[in-house]
Amino acid sequence: MCAIFVLRPYEAVISCDTGHINVHECGAVENTGHKVISVPNIDGKLDLTALIKTIEEHKSFHMLVPKMIYISNSTEFGTIYNKKDLITLREIYDKYNLYLFVDGAKLGSALTSKSNDLTMADLAKGRLLGIQFMELFTNNLFYNLAKHANLMAENLRKVLAKYNIEEYIKNDTNQIFIKMNINLYNKIKDKVEFEIQNQKENYIQLRLVTSFATTSKDVEELDKLLQENS
Repeated sequence: MCAIFVLRPYEAVISCDTGHINVHECGAVENTGHKVISVPNIDGKLDLTALIKTIEEHKSFHMLVPKMIYISNSTEFGTIYNKKDLITLREIYDKYNLYLFVDGAKLGSALTSKSNDLTMADLAKGRLLGIQFMELFTNNLFYNLAKHANLMAENLRKVLAKYNIEEYIKNDTNQIFIKMNINLYNKIKDKVEFEIQNQKENYIQLRLVTSFATTSKDVEELDKLLQENS
């Protein structure tokens, strides 16, 4: 969030409604004195028509000035921005003299996903205090850790499919979105860490995220747990 401090007090950040800073940051951006203006998403990515409409609507002297476009790659739905998406965004922020901030917390999973067509050079992503990342970019460690997270997610998807647990959002990064029978969920909820997305009468929508620390043993243990409780 250090990048937010380039903004003046009257300038705001635009994020899609599902964006990390709009949903999961516990008001961190607003705590710096900058409002987050949300626009609708399409599969977790900014709805560009709504983005332009929002920018155009904020031209009064009595309104905040949108100055930074925020995106995360991969998104909160596990989808990714491709090169064409970023070129289109570039045209928008150049036209309106805005900043574009790409949240890189899940960037490794995006860059190593099967449908990705971006490279680090395309992003030219800078990092404050970047010296701490030097080790990550030695011997492909950054990419290897991200590939591992994606591989563990792929293996986890195979396990979930064995028990007919449906994915309600499809992607090929390290985020998995499932619909689980409420009875099964109640049996295993104390043994598995889920993020609850939505709850219905008969099922619950959950988000699972793998990381560099996820092991094959973790996947095997979930397989065993599901087998015992299905």
